Amino acid sequence: MRSDRIGRDIIFHKPYRVIVPKEGEEDSHIPIQQNGTTWYTDGSKTEQSTGAGATNRDPDCEISINLGNFATVFQAEITAISACAQEMTRRSYTNKRIQIISDSQAELKALGAVEIQSQVQQRGR
Repeated sequence: MRSDRIGRDIIFHKPYRVIVPKEGEEDSHIPIQQNGTTWYTDGSKTEQSTGAGATNRDPDCEISINLGNFATVFQAEITAISACAQEMTRRSYTNKRIQIISDSQAELKALGAVEIQSQVQQRGR
């Protein structure tokens, strides 16, 4: 199985902002976009398979991706975020804010970092 690791890459400018809630802060502290769209993402792994998913009400869309047996939960979580961005690009969604809400603090911190060491993390940018 081929590794997901890549040579270290540094990216200082990102066209997005990552907000990681403080420990103990509830979801109710996250403001929902009024002039935009909000996606909810998740990734999971079982003994049989790994999957990524995303859902949105406006535009009404659900994404489900089977990643096979060898992907990690981290890869699934990043893939779900990447799938949201790809769907908004495919729909030519412009001039509105896109908010993606995830329950994975590790993935959010990785996306907010300036150093990239994973191919899937690079695609998520």
